[in-house]
Amino acid sequence: FFIGFMDLFAYAAGLTKVRFWFFILIHIAVHAIPASLYVVFGDLLVSGNWWLMIGAALAGGALALVGAWRFQVDLLRGN
Repeated sequence: FFIGFMDLFAYAAGLTKVRFWFFILIHIAVHAIPASLYVVFGDLLVSGNWWLMIGAALAGGALALVGAWRFQVDLLRGN
């Protein structure tokens, strides 16, 4: 879901005065993070190391829940 936002920003960048080389460097740097996560999870799927994959999925889910909780706390505080 969130990976599509980067493509949206790529299309919108054409409507701005951002220099091409600056945009491409930032875009590649930001795209590298999810792409590397896709590679890691794909490797875990192919390697058959199910315990490590389940652990990574649980850790990612826990991080997402902590992030959502902190976001909710900030909203309630009015920040």
